[in-house]
Amino acid sequence: MGGTAQMLTAPEHGLDIVILVNGAPEADAVKLANQVLDAVLDGELGVPASKISSEPYQSLLGTWWSASEEMLYSLTDKDGALELTVCGTPLGLQLERGSDGRVIAPGRSLGEIEVGLDRAHRGDGLTIRFGGRSATYRKVSKDSVDVVAFAAAAVGEYRCADANGTAVIATDEGRLVIRYNDPWGGVETDLECLGETLGLSARPSTKWSCALSFSKSGGRMTGFRVNSVRTRNLVFERV
Repeated sequence: MGGTAQMLTAPEHGLDIVILVNGAPEADAVKLANQVLDAVLDGELGVPASKISSEPYQSLLGTWWSASEEMLYSLTDKDGALELTVCGTPLGLQLERGSDGRVIAPGRSLGEIEVGLDRAHRGDGLTIRFGGRSATYRKVSKDSVDVVAFAAAAVGEYRCADANGTAVIATDEGRLVIRYNDPWGGVETDLECLGETLGLSARPSTKWSCALSFSKSGGRMTGFRVNSVRTRNLVFERV
């Protein structure tokens, strides 16, 4: 888990950069390739896009959720600059303001993500556009969540037909965990409660994380959908 690669070419300069990463949590192949590009072609590149200071947007820092997209994004402060993270992954995407005034996370391994900071600053919700779709996101307030009730409703076994795997949610020494298994192996993560039917499954030591959107009936979770950086609407149903 954690294998990734980045291939970048600058044809006018005869430069090709290929980086392979396997399991190094802090090694971001995209950022490393861009750093190599900057170092090798120092002085030959155009003016870099300006970072966005996080100072004017302190009230927007935190996690944002869209029920229609079933996706989580977070706005974070990285050394005074504003970054966007997807579904709790520890690696943030630097936000930039383009010449047209739009705020974007540039299209790299995911594609361009446009963030409506100014509208959110007025209290109208955070608009995020990705993959040709726009949705309004609302800030997650974890303080009002009944974590005990969430755990009681979620504990159990679930099956995913598309992935030919299972997921078991259980309590372990005060932690709520979820264990995924399929014919090729398994992984265990913490399960953080973010709302009555919303959870975040993440392994702090890796880049792997995903949002879980639960369906609930009669005080019991009947299933959930998994969405992550590269996954959309993977369905698990209670066994």
